Amino acid sequence: MARWLLAVAVFVVGLGMTALGQQTPKKYVLVEEFTSATCPPCVEASEKLNRMIRVENGLISIRYHMNWPAPGDPFNVANPSENQTRRQYYNVTGIPFAAVMGTWTGHPVPSTFDAAVQQQRTRPVRLQITVTEDRQGAPNIGVTIQIRNVSSQAINLSGHVLHTAVVNRRVDLPDLPQRLQNSNGETVFYDAMMKMLPNASGTQLSGTIAPGQEQSFGPFVYRLGTGELWPPGQDYVIAFVQNSSSKEVIDAGTNLEQKLVAVTVQLVAPTPQFDYIPRGRTITKVVTLRNTSPRPYAFRLIADPSATVLMQTWGWSASIAPDSAYLEPGASQQFTIQVTSPSDAGYARLTLKPELLTSVSGAILELRDTSVVIGLLSENTKYVLYYGVMPWFTTAYLNIARQLPALQGDVAFLPLLPEDMGAFPIQSFRLAVFPMLDYPLHTPAGEFDHIFNAIQQALQSGTRVWITANAALYWAFDPNSQYRTTAAQNFFANTLRVQYTQLRQRYSGNTLTSFPIAGVANDSIGNGFSATANTSTSAGYNLYTDIFSLRSGSPSKASFYYDNSPSSLAGVRLVLNNGNRLVYTSFGPEAIASTAIRQDLWNRVVTWLLGGGGQQAQPRIALSTYSLRFDTVDIGATKSLTLEINNVGEADLRITQIQLTGADASAFNIPDADLVPIVLRPGEQTSLEIQFRPARQGDHTALVTFFSNDPLEEQGTTLILSGFGRRGGVGIAEREASRLWLSPVPATDHIWVRVPEGISTPAMVEMHDVQGRIHMQQTLPLPAEELRLFIGQLPPGFYTLTLRSGSHSFRTPLVIVR
Repeated sequence: MARWLLAVAVFVVGLGMTALGQQTPKKYVLVEEFTSATCPPCVEASEKLNRMIRVENGLISIRYHMNWPAPGDPFNVANPSENQTRRQYYNVTGIPFAAVMGTWTGHPVPSTFDAAVQQQRTRPVRLQITVTEDRQGAPNIGVTIQIRNVSSQAINLSGHVLHTAVVNRRVDLPDLPQRLQNSNGETVFYDAMMKMLPNASGTQLSGTIAPGQEQSFGPFVYRLGTGELWPPGQDYVIAFVQNSSSKEVIDAGTNLEQKLVAVTVQLVAPTPQFDYIPRGRTITKVVTLRNTSPRPYAFRLIADPSATVLMQTWGWSASIAPDSAYLEPGASQQFTIQVTSPSDAGYARLTLKPELLTSVSGAILELRDTSVVIGLLSENTKYVLYYGVMPWFTTAYLNIARQLPALQGDVAFLPLLPEDMGAFPIQSFRLAVFPMLDYPLHTPAGEFDHIFNAIQQALQSGTRVWITANAALYWAFDPNSQYRTTAAQNFFANTLRVQYTQLRQRYSGNTLTSFPIAGVANDSIGNGFSATANTSTSAGYNLYTDIFSLRSGSPSKASFYYDNSPSSLAGVRLVLNNGNRLVYTSFGPEAIASTAIRQDLWNRVVTWLLGGGGQQAQPRIALSTYSLRFDTVDIGATKSLTLEINNVGEADLRITQIQLTGADASAFNIPDADLVPIVLRPGEQTSLEIQFRPARQGDHTALVTFFSNDPLEEQGTTLILSGFGRRGGVGIAEREASRLWLSPVPATDHIWVRVPEGISTPAMVEMHDVQGRIHMQQTLPLPAEELRLFIGQLPPGFYTLTLRSGSHSFRTPLVIVR
């Protein structure tokens, strides 16, 4: 601790040397953002501004917080009147909303916003605005604003107002998503307006200011707030002169640059960042933090709080060690992250960030955002729910999806981000659900292009897909849409073969408008369905819904319609040429307040999607796992495991034969294999005992094939069996060291091979199919604990991987799915 205090003392002496450099006169471009912690689309806008706004680059921002789309935003609760005054000044009717120097207004995400900022940066400074503070009487702070005309022309200030805003640079509210109903998930808030001086009306200016002339205003006195919204040392001031009628901001100034000290670090991610984790197991990753600043600091590494809470909710746990580290300039520290998975399927996505523990009175130490992501997916996960643009995925999507009998709780939730979707392709899952809310499938900046392309690839590879996108047809076809693209239009016009009619608004003013949704009579999904949407905001709502119809000759079938009008289609289902299935709805279950009706909708859609390939109702077999591991069993002893077999189709499933094959088939036994046929009605399941009794030491593998009337499983559904025979007295450590472990299982395009201990010479890897044919031979460089093997060139199926090194030989089963 003494070293930390000494470092702080030394730092204070040199504070003036470490502050970010100044330029006089300097151009500051002011961005005013209107946002809310209950506004889902505001997340993307605020994240963009957080990356973009840098005072040293002449960009500053003030964030005004609104009390809608849902009330409770803490910054609005703390100061509703002044936030409302600025909203009324710009006549803001929807958020996110931004004003660039008062003149350009609109959504801050599109590239037009960037162009407006760049244009303002090229304009010369006319008024140099200087902010000074008197903190001698703290917590009462005096603020003085000086305006100096640095142009060559006199400036008439009549009709202009000097606005002065007290802003907090950063406020952390890690538990806000848990205590704010309808939270959008944000926990860190930048540049929040806390107080306007003397008030939101500002100070009226008059007269003419000549070149070189200065005018002083203030001191304006305010009292520093307390509590979580006022973290110590984060307050600063922005002042700007604005034309009352045209709203043009002539110039702006701030004291942030004098108070801000940038702290830089380097964070090195583990390899690989995205990995599979066996269920109920612990995996370790190492992240390295290096202090690249010229001063010593104390740090700790933290995980994103909202992700941690979500992980804990579903049975995951994570720990980081050590707790903290004091780093001299250039020094590094390794942090060990241990993540433990539950027995259920799931996805752990940890965003790891360093946190600065050092503080200095009178300075805003800013650790520039740097983070690394670790993504861990449970092995054998079959179903995926994507989130990112859907704020209500937990209550309206994930909770229900995990309870559906057809999905057996085997659902992971992954973000709509290129790196995650690239590491775990959609086509590696049997079913993918995309809640898109009212976001387009394509934007000018291309933020969602990877999603649209990935969906098309998944449909071709056999993954069943449900898309809920309230306004995607509007974005694709409406002439007023700035997001029209050929790719999006082709999806609707050529894949779904639907015709856009109109976008219907589902609110009036700030009040939701309820609307009826009905199922099409005699349709496989919609028959008998009825719901009233937008009756409550507790689960969510739809502000818009597309209305569409079928094009001539469309293979899509109408399933839902709106407003008691069968011609106003709300959803369709489609069987593709390859037998795959797709459901598209322009509403989502989040719009339905009733949990029971949401569950009914989910069950209808998923049951149909997981049905067979024809238009008629078909059976569909699903196993609880496709790779059953017995681990270690003593020679002559017997171990039993249970397999669950489910019918997730729409017709009776008949299992007519259970066949056990493979070189080691005699070591396995299925006592009830002869009790066929086994008949399961839709939604039913049965349990099957499988035994392992090894007669020799070493690995054993075999295949169980279930022959049924599932039309998509004409060659049978195969389960891979594996176990290890052990002579008496061989310990667990010895057994583990002599095993060949693969991850993930099943695999898609690559596997990680954990090499047994003691293997130090180059090894040959062979891949054999069930008929014993060699599909791949490759020499692996050793020694190494884990090696990555690319298998994307191999067709889907069941294989045996054999590793030979000198006199040693190891083998283990592998299933490849796509």
